Amino acid sequence: MVNGVDSADLSEADTIGGFPVDYKMLNKLKHVFTIHYAENKTIEITTVKDLVSVQMKNAGVTDFGSSVGLMADFETGRKLGRDGITDFQTDINGFGQEWQVRADEPKLFDTQDREPQAPQVCIMPSPRKDTARRLGASVAKEAAEKACEHWGPNTKDLCVKDVLAMGDLEVAQAGVF
Repeated sequence: MVNGVDSADLSEADTIGGFPVDYKMLNKLKHVFTIHYAENKTIEITTVKDLVSVQMKNAGVTDFGSSVGLMADFETGRKLGRDGITDFQTDINGFGQEWQVRADEPKLFDTQDREPQAPQVCIMPSPRKDTARRLGASVAKEAAEKACEHWGPNTKDLCVKDVLAMGDLEVAQAGVF
């Protein structure tokens, strides 16, 4: 759903929030939406199954310097609360809870009735080192490492973690890293 249109056809340029958008389906798993918000400046949203990557291309402080929210302070990277003062640098879970969408705020996703919804707080997973086992995933770490071996050293670890967390070897081929 885009701009309230279910199963919107984005094969040709359309708009999101009034800005032109290009859509590409790179493979059956990977979709890329490029939003052109200014000349030579874009926001690239890549989706792979339930994973979403957002990259700002050629963005600067003049574009997003006053932005606040779950992406942290654009210029400094500081994780600040809604009040602009409370520092959540060492409390990533608290930071996420602070920026949970509230009942009186517009929703980004079409599914409105998923639990929890504010004022209920997000449910945090129990702390365990073996993410794949906690989620009931059936992918062995060795298989994940083999599936991710084509990625560089910095991204291979991210790939392995995502494959284990999702229990899906196809995620390694999708290329969101």
